[in-house]
Amino acid sequence: MERLKIYAASLTLAVGLSACNNSASDADNASSDIHKSLSVAGDTIIKNTNGFSTAMHQMMNDMHQLPMSGNVDKDFAMMMRSHHQGAVSMSLFEISNGKDQTLKIMAQKISDEQKVEIKELEMFITSHEKTPDNYDPQKKDQGFAKVLDENMQMMMDMSKMDTSMSADQQFVAMMIPHHQSAVDMAKGFLKYGKDARLIAMAKEMIISQNKEIGTFNSWVDLHKE
Repeated sequence: MERLKIYAASLTLAVGLSACNNSASDADNASSDIHKSLSVAGDTIIKNTNGFSTAMHQMMNDMHQLPMSGNVDKDFAMMMRSHHQGAVSMSLFEISNGKDQTLKIMAQKISDEQKVEIKELEMFITSHEKTPDNYDPQKKDQGFAKVLDENMQMMMDMSKMDTSMSADQQFVAMMIPHHQSAVDMAKGFLKYGKDARLIAMAKEMIISQNKEIGTFNSWVDLHKE
């Protein structure tokens, strides 16, 4: 069970992405540039097809293909929407395949709460189709672009999921780093975000997901071999 502790600490999103060849518009180029660290990681794509890795791969694919708008609030909302959807998909897989009742209840809670936030994020995105530029997505060494790039680097630096673990163990090993990446992104957003509602959401995410990380770590401690 010690290996679960190792995976949970190092596995921030066990997935890489193959190169993205779309470069039609400046916005697409900006998006590709800010995520180029993932574009060279095609050989690290998880080759197993279990539900957790599939959900994670889909989440990363969605995030990778998002064209950055150059507006901090809108780009945070778009990235977090995809990030939340990954958590929902993994939670639903745990509900269907997990054995631990505590984790299944927790997975249902995560799914319910993040679906609500997804709707709020979608409403924000829809109502902000045109937004003023307030950062340069291509300048990854500064501002919010650095926040996003560091988050992507963290995602790329993961070990592969140990699929010999049980569904419950894999769920915990995935969700700890997944939640941590959301916390880090939300903290970075608080430095640059402008929209009051998104700022409030980010603060709520930090509190709730840190609490859930603590619960997951407690579960790990209780299930050491």
